[in-house]
Amino acid sequence: MNLLYRTILIAALLFIPALGHAELNGLARISLVEGNVQFHGGDTPDWLPVAVNTPLDEGDSIWCPPGSRAEIQLRNGTCIRLDENSSLDLIAVEDDFAQVHLGMGHLYARTTNSREQSLQLDTADTTVKIYARTRLQLDLNDEGDTDVSIIRGTAYVEGNGSRTRLRAGEMLTADGNRSEIFPLAPPDAWARWNMERDRIVYARLGDRRYLPDQLAIYADDLAGNGEWLQVRDYGYVWRPTVIVPDWAPYQVGRWVWRGGDYVWISAESWGWAPYHYGRWVVVPGSGWCWVPPARDDVFWGPGYVGWVTTPTYVGWVPLAPGETYYGYGRYGRHSVNITNVNINITSNRIAYRNTTINNAVTVVKRESFIAGRMSYVTPRSDLFNRKGGFGPRPRLRPEAPQAMMPALKRIPAVQRPPAAVERVERRTLRQHYPRIVEGPAPATAIPAPIAGPKGQNGNGRHTPARPTVPTVRYGDGERIERPAQPQTTRPQTLPQPQPAQPPPPRRQPATPVVHPPAGRTEDSRPAEKRDGNGKGNAAPHEGEQQRGNGTTAPVVRPEARQQPAKRPAAAGEKAPRRVWRFKDKEQQQEEKKGKEN
Repeated sequence: MNLLYRTILIAALLFIPALGHAELNGLARISLVEGNVQFHGGDTPDWLPVAVNTPLDEGDSIWCPPGSRAEIQLRNGTCIRLDENSSLDLIAVEDDFAQVHLGMGHLYARTTNSREQSLQLDTADTTVKIYARTRLQLDLNDEGDTDVSIIRGTAYVEGNGSRTRLRAGEMLTADGNRSEIFPLAPPDAWARWNMERDRIVYARLGDRRYLPDQLAIYADDLAGNGEWLQVRDYGYVWRPTVIVPDWAPYQVGRWVWRGGDYVWISAESWGWAPYHYGRWVVVPGSGWCWVPPARDDVFWGPGYVGWVTTPTYVGWVPLAPGETYYGYGRYGRHSVNITNVNINITSNRIAYRNTTINNAVTVVKRESFIAGRMSYVTPRSDLFNRKGGFGPRPRLRPEAPQAMMPALKRIPAVQRPPAAVERVERRTLRQHYPRIVEGPAPATAIPAPIAGPKGQNGNGRHTPARPTVPTVRYGDGERIERPAQPQTTRPQTLPQPQPAQPPPPRRQPATPVVHPPAGRTEDSRPAEKRDGNGKGNAAPHEGEQQRGNGTTAPVVRPEARQQPAKRPAAAGEKAPRRVWRFKDKEQQQEEKKGKEN
């Protein structure tokens, strides 16, 4: 017979990803690394050095030691950056939602124009949620105080038993049991670095017409590193132009064991989308070109290659358009999931078209592959014409820590994570910080506490109306929005003329603080809103939020201003800043009645 049939039996229990760690989905990656940035994953035994294009998943943590900075890019376009001496934990990473925990240090976040996405940031005592077109800076000092600075857009903030909304130009400081709102501080070195980084990103915006909507944000990586060509058989393809002679895909980088599979981590700055989506083809006269996936068939993969394994070697070749990828999961139309069932593949040999291209097949020795050493060799004959295992990735467990390291480098002991970062119970973060169900982003926000003429802010502009913040009821790990109570309008009466009296002396507080509303001594609600004994254990008053233990806490709203006494700032000390004093609804109504009477 001219055809030699071989049967490859793939067992269901062989090389299934480790329990407790799902397969990677490609929704987050490291897009910038400066210094000895490290990460700890759910399947990694220790903190490992990170590299650009390292995929991240829920449960992963990032540590930036002194002199280091990192940038995380989500597939929805959200960008998160960390300064030195900062630690971050990824709690949830989804298509339209992400949740992170800042354990220490400084964070900068920028969202895109998509109204469907949201980002939740948690610290020890503060939760911040932002939506589209927002830029935010989150800072934690050594005492545990939290500063939330809104550079652009709006944010919903909860902390110290209160909640509020911030707009651009405002900074909220949570210190112990109080929260204060100040004008935005002047940019420091960290803020200026982010401004410059944003300028660089915006300056290299690429053409997104040729990519599926899910991959449009990666057009910026391709811009300046290649060009788009129109090919008769494949439509528009992308050709890299920053390559060396005899270059081929899947050679500048390394295979790393992540999520129960070998994942390709490219050392090329543009090497995220072209190696985890689509296929590669050689176009006559143009060389290697990347063919993006169809708009309805976008699936992230560990690396779209065909494998060959022999007792001595491990080799791979880029898949051409239409060729089948055998992977441990679902990877689109031209793929076979070999994770959970036994599959018999009968063929004479899997004929990959790119094996005929010069230098397309990459080979390493078997012992080098499982040790994490990508030392390429040239065997005496073509591996894909020998007897061996074809199709799926090698059924070889890594035997050295280097096989899990995105970057082969030694981290000094002084730059390892401190004990405070090591002690974080990452498996319980999701229970400690539940997702906020808060509704859409506000169109306006609470005005900043900047001194100015009556009815105007410090810029001479009229203060916009304060939006009504929905009352939130706390349940078992979930926060549910309660419909606002209907409000009635009282008829206005003209004030009676009063004899002129000298104004009372103005009292200046010794220390600017935020006073919560005074507690009620009598339940003034209608009987139908009380419980059976009429003692106020039913729904909270308007302007309050109910805790899980049945008690209520005041909602912090800046309804009145009180200016602290002015004093000259000492050398090296910031000038005193304005703060809000808060009054509840009943206090305002009593004062209004007193004025009318």
